[in-house]
Amino acid sequence: MSTNKKYELVTFPEVNDFLNVIKQKDKSFHDEAKKSLKSLKENPLKGKSLKNKLKNYRSLRVRNYRIICRIKKR
Repeated sequence: MSTNKKYELVTFPEVNDFLNVIKQKDKSFHDEAKKSLKSLKENPLKGKSLKNKLKNYRSLRVRNYRIICRIKKR
C-alpha cells in the first residue's frame, strides 16, 4: 500500500455522519466506502472531477451512493 502523504482528503461533515450510521446497519458497505475513500486519497485522479460550482470537488461512486470530496495538496 502506498504511503502517499502529498494529499489530504476533505469531505463534507455529512460523509462522516453517514459512515457512522451505515457502519451499524451494513458493515460490508461501510468497509467498501472507507476503502474507496482511502484509494481516492492515494490516487486523487480516481474520482470523477465535477464541474461548475463544484469544480474543485470529485465524486466517487460506492454502490448506489456518491461521495463528494475535495482533495487538497499538502
